[in-house]
Amino acid sequence: KATCIVLKPFRSTIYSITDIVKYLEIHFKKAYSCLKVGSIVPICYRDYSLDFEVLAINEVSPDSNSNNDGPTKPLVYSLIDTEVELVLDTPYDSDYKCS
Repeated sequence: KATCIVLKPFRSTIYSITDIVKYLEIHFKKAYSCLKVGSIVPICYRDYSLDFEVLAINEVSPDSNSNNDGPTKPLVYSLIDTEVELVLDTPYDSDYKCS
């Protein structure tokens, strides 16, 4: 089961949503029963789609699963009947500046 998910938004327009983390927690649980690291997942807001990359789940990133020294972590994590903490990383377009 997933307990903590790190998301990287593609666009900084997500910050126009009041209480973005609460909005995402509600809508992720409605839209997805499971997730895997590296997935690109859309969430609808008003009349457009917000895309997010799943960077890590339960502190598991793509690099940490490639180590053959120990047991492998699950590839798919359930969102059913669990409390999930969402952490937002810096959006991909945050470096964009209008000139």
